[in-house]
Amino acid sequence: MRVDVRYNSRGRYNMFGDRITQQWARDALPVIVERAQVPDVIRYGELRSAIGATTDRKWGNVCNIISTTLYQLEHNELQQWRRGRIPRLANIVIRTNGKPGEWMCEQITGDRRIAPSWRVYETEYIKPVFCYQNWDEVLNALNLQIN
Repeated sequence: MRVDVRYNSRGRYNMFGDRITQQWARDALPVIVERAQVPDVIRYGELRSAIGATTDRKWGNVCNIISTTLYQLEHNELQQWRRGRIPRLANIVIRTNGKPGEWMCEQITGDRRIAPSWRVYETEYIKPVFCYQNWDEVLNALNLQIN
């Protein structure tokens, strides 16, 4: 089943737990928001270095946890949120080769090995993240801040 990856979706876990991927998601979210405000994409390796994570292998899980958390925020499951939909922040986290992760590719093109054109990805999936004006409010609502 494909997911519309322009929007946040519910996954198994939000970022408020003790799993290492949940801890990384809490640490990563402000770093990704800071990049969104520049605006610029961030590669898995850059994100790993920025938060002191030990591997690049779990970033799909971290992105899923961030998306779940933002989904829960925008659906008032964490607290009152009156700002409407939040773009899928994880869309600006890309692989070292400059393409979205395999799961993202599968959701967009139907094939994990085929990435959408950069023009399509940038226009439909990245630009809404860069244009969003409420990232500071998102961080405040989640009791996070840019370091």
